[in-house]
Amino acid sequence: MAGGGLDAALEQIRQRMQSAMSQINAKAMSNMQQETQGFYSGGSPTIYSRTGQLGSSPRTSGVQGGGNSYSVKMYLQIPSYAVPNPAFTSRGFASYFSGLQALNAAEYHFAHVKGRPGFWNRANQKTIHDAQSILASYFH
Repeated sequence: MAGGGLDAALEQIRQRMQSAMSQINAKAMSNMQQETQGFYSGGSPTIYSRTGQLGSSPRTSGVQGGGNSYSVKMYLQIPSYAVPNPAFTSRGFASYFSGLQALNAAEYHFAHVKGRPGFWNRANQKTIHDAQSILASYFH
């Protein structure tokens, strides 16, 4: 009988954890979308044309796991474009960045990338804060 009560309590905890993780997943996606879209408010480029790939790059894994272990991964889909990029080379500029290098240049504001840097850091910090608040609301 005592074991049955413990099993029921553990199952309730698992269900709460799965619900909390679903909310964290949604907040992570929302935070990434808000921050990547906000990147475009940081100026317009003059030596390249925007592709919009950053704004459509946010992804999550969804809630993964089960039992006593759940996780959510948030990430940006690495942009895909030709290297060298004809948008640069046709105008006489060097073009050697991979998609990952372009994301880093945008996040850390180098290589003449125009936009509001720090989008990934802000999305990550917001999601950590949201996760703490959500978990606290489920397990107080």
